[in-house]
Amino acid sequence: MNHYAARMRQSDHKWDFTCQNDGHVWPVGYCAGFPKPLDEKATSYCGDPNWIEKLEPFRLKFHEDGHSTQEEAEDCYRSYLLDHRLNISVRFSSAHRCGVCEVWTDKAAVVDHSHTYYLCDTHRTREEVESRFPKVSRICSSY
Repeated sequence: MNHYAARMRQSDHKWDFTCQNDGHVWPVGYCAGFPKPLDEKATSYCGDPNWIEKLEPFRLKFHEDGHSTQEEAEDCYRSYLLDHRLNISVRFSSAHRCGVCEVWTDKAAVVDHSHTYYLCDTHRTREEVESRFPKVSRICSSY
């Protein structure tokens, strides 16, 4: 089981958003720094050979210098999830009321496979999802 949370480094008392599994802890999201392919064979991530190019516009958000507070680290990971784990074009086989205007829709926005927002075409925007997406603190995940 993976346990995600903001944790303070012992070395410099800075905060990172991290994952812990089997006693190992490592920074995740923007706190992990900009990824570097391990070698020429490491050209595919999750089956996408262009993964590193897709991250390039976000290069300046990646860092390894930590945060001053736990809340800053949590906000950093929330931003990472909205930037990289938001899918605003999910279609369902059943209709639901839009969370804003209550028009029937079979579409939704999903963040990190765990937060679903049924929104019509007009309201299915990053800004609307961001206003609804909760503060990130602790996450448990088996994937």
